Amino acid sequence: MKIKVVYQSFSGHTKRIARTLASALKVEAQNFKKAPSEDSELLFLGGGLYAGSLDKKFANYLQNLSTKHQKVILFSSSASGQRPSKLIKEILINKGYSVDDQELFVKGRFLFLSITHPNKADLQSVKDFALNYVGQD
Repeated sequence: MKIKVVYQSFSGHTKRIARTLASALKVEAQNFKKAPSEDSELLFLGGGLYAGSLDKKFANYLQNLSTKHQKVILFSSSASGQRPSKLIKEILINKGYSVDDQELFVKGRFLFLSITHPNKADLQSVKDFALNYVGQD
């Protein structure tokens, strides 16, 4: 199965989750700015909210996404608990992508909020999610 892991991250938390997903799936995590235009059967796609909105460059990337993916699974991290998945999912569905209702959310940290996250248990849950999703456990 051709699997891709693509992410957008400012603080590094979503990047850490992406790398953990990719490692479990034996693929490379790719920053959206450098991700090659390749089709896949399964795309794990992660990003964050910044002041309640998607990063403008990431939103533009999503709007212009032209590769074919049979299924998209969203993942994110946030200290506040706000999830970007609704905004990302809306863009992708309007473009005709099949976005799974199941998503991966990991508590993140910001300044002094949730300072211990993501921790080892969080990252193990990321690995478990990936392997269970693709049926490789």
